[in-house]
Amino acid sequence: MMFSKYLKLINLEALNSELFNTIMINIIKGFLKLISLLFCLTIYSNSFAQVGYDWKEPVFMENNAGNEAALHSKLDNNGNVFIFGQFINSITIEDTVLFSSMTMGAYLSKYDNDHNHLWSKLILESKEENPNQGRVIVGGRISIDHDNSVYTSILYTDSVKVDGQLFTVDQSTQYYSDIITMKFSNNGALLLKDHIKGNCPSGISNIEFVDNDLLFALNLSKSGLETLDSCTCIINSDTSVISFENKVIITKLDDVTRIPLWQKDMKASNSSIGVSFIRKNEGNLFLTGGVLSSSSLEYNTDQLSVSSSYRNYVFTMNVDFQGNKKWWQYAGVTGWDSFLFPSNLVVNTKNDILLSLNHRSQSTFNQIHFSDFSSLLGFGNNDESFAVVNYDSLGNIKWKDMSDSRGYETNGGLATDSEHNVYLTSTYIDSLYFGEDSLCSENIWYDQLITSYTKDGQKRWSTTISGPGTERGLQIFIDQEDNMHLLSSVSGSEIRLGGSIDKTVPPESSFFMVKLEKQPLSTNAFSVSENDIKVYPNPNTGSFFIESDVNTEIKRIEIYNALGQLAKDEQSPDAITKVYNLKNGLYLVKVTTENGEVVKKIIVE
Repeated sequence: MMFSKYLKLINLEALNSELFNTIMINIIKGFLKLISLLFCLTIYSNSFAQVGYDWKEPVFMENNAGNEAALHSKLDNNGNVFIFGQFINSITIEDTVLFSSMTMGAYLSKYDNDHNHLWSKLILESKEENPNQGRVIVGGRISIDHDNSVYTSILYTDSVKVDGQLFTVDQSTQYYSDIITMKFSNNGALLLKDHIKGNCPSGISNIEFVDNDLLFALNLSKSGLETLDSCTCIINSDTSVISFENKVIITKLDDVTRIPLWQKDMKASNSSIGVSFIRKNEGNLFLTGGVLSSSSLEYNTDQLSVSSSYRNYVFTMNVDFQGNKKWWQYAGVTGWDSFLFPSNLVVNTKNDILLSLNHRSQSTFNQIHFSDFSSLLGFGNNDESFAVVNYDSLGNIKWKDMSDSRGYETNGGLATDSEHNVYLTSTYIDSLYFGEDSLCSENIWYDQLITSYTKDGQKRWSTTISGPGTERGLQIFIDQEDNMHLLSSVSGSEIRLGGSIDKTVPPESSFFMVKLEKQPLSTNAFSVSENDIKVYPNPNTGSFFIESDVNTEIKRIEIYNALGQLAKDEQSPDAITKVYNLKNGLYLVKVTTENGEVVKKIIVE
C-alpha cells in the first residue's frame, strides 16, 4: 500500500524520455505487483466484522437464462424487491416455472424485504435472435413511482408479444428498433403500455417520473446511417418528423394522453452521445451520460466545451421539471484507448448528488480530469478503476475518490442510507486498498467488493463476497431501516460472505440476492446500573479514565466508534484504567464486570 501511495507522487510526465518513462513505469509496476501479491498472501484485513450487519441467507436464481437471468432490481417504498430478467425457453424461480412460446422471455419477480419470493410473471416473449442484429430484446430497467407502480422499458429488434398482443418492427430500416414501456401494479397486473416506433433507430435510458408524468431519454445514433437526414418518431398516437442526428431527445409524457408534453434536444456535433441515468428530487431533474469525443455538448442555446485532448467525457446536468438547464459539469479522459462512462447516479439530499464512474486506460496514465480543473489519479496505466464524485446543489464538487488497486475494479451499484453514508458494490481482482483495509481476491480472480464512505467522503469500511469462481457486484439498495440488499452474479460452486461465512451455490445458479440486516449497538441493551462505572472527563480530547465501584471488578473494556467498529479492547484492566489516543467522534464504551455489562457514551473533541 505504501509503495502505491509513493507512486502517485511521482510526476512521470516530467521525465524527458518517453522510452525511459515506459521502462521505469513497467519496472515499478512489476515490482509493486510482486510486493502486493506477497502481501495479499500473508495479510488480509477488513473492518467490516465490527460494523454491525447480520448476513441473511442468500437467495439463488436459476442459470438456464445465460448471463441475463437478472438484469435489474429495485426496492419499492415498502422495501419489497423487484427483479427484471430474461431467459431462454423456460426459467424456474422458486416454485414458479415460466415458459416462452417464442423461445426468449422477459419476466418480473417480486420478493419481500427478507427476500421471500412472492410472485413471478412472464411479461414479454420474443424470438431469441434477429439474423441482422443479434438478440431481439435488449436491456430493461425497473422504475417505481410514488404509488409503488412498477415500470420497465425494453428495446426490441424483431417481433415481441405482450399480453397476447404482437408488436413487429419495420425491418426495412437497417439497425432499426422499437421500444415498449410497461406499467404494472404492485401485484404484477399490467396497467398500460407505451409504444415508441418509427424509423429513428434509438435506445432508451431509464424512466423517471414528474408527478405522474413519465420522463425518459431517447438516444439516437447515426452509426451506419450517415445518409439519413430526417426520420419519423411515433410515441403512442403522436407522430413527429425530426432531424436525424447523433442526439438525445429528453421527453416528458402526459399521464393521461400518453403523448409528449415537451421534448428537449441534446447533441454533440459528429459524435455519439447518450444519457444513461435520470433522477429527480425537489423540483429538479439530474441527468448523466457520455460523449465519445471532445465535441462540445449543446442543449437548447447553451454549449458545454471541453478540452480537445479528451478521448471522451461524462456530463452531469441539472434541469428543472420544464427541462430548463440550471448547471452542468463534466469529467474527461485523454488517450486514444481511454474510456470513461457513468455507472450510477443517486440523489442524496437537498439536490446533493452522487455519481459513480468506470474508467479504463491502457496506453496512458489512469487519470480523470474534472471541469473545476481538479483530477483523480489512479494506480498506473493498463488499469480499470471506478470513482465516486459528490456534487452539491450548485454543481460544485464536495469530494471525490478513486479505487486504489493494481488491477481491475468496476462499479456496479451505488446507494445512500438515512444518515447519507455512501455505499458501493463493485467487482475487483488481485489486491485492493480501502482506507486501512487490505483486500485480496480469492484465487486471484474476480470477487465482489462492498465499500462505504461517510457523507463527507471519509472511508468507513469494506468487505467482500468471494469464492473459487467469479462474483460480481451488480446492484445495491438501502431500505428505510438501513438494511442493505445486494444483487450479485456468481459462477463458482460456493461463496464466502464477508470473508468468513461459507455458502454452497446450488447447481445451475448464476445470480443471487443477499440481505445484510443492520444490527445497531444499543445503549439500552444492558441492565447493570451505570452508577457502578464512571467514565471521565466526558467530553474529552482523546484521553480519559474508566473507573469501577469498589465492589465491582471490571473484566473487559470494549470501545466502539460510531460505525460499530471496535476501536480498543482491554482484557482484565485495572480498577482505574486510562485510555489514550482516540480520534474525534462519538464512542460507546462497553464495560463487562462480574455482575454484568454497562454501556456509556463518550465524546472525543
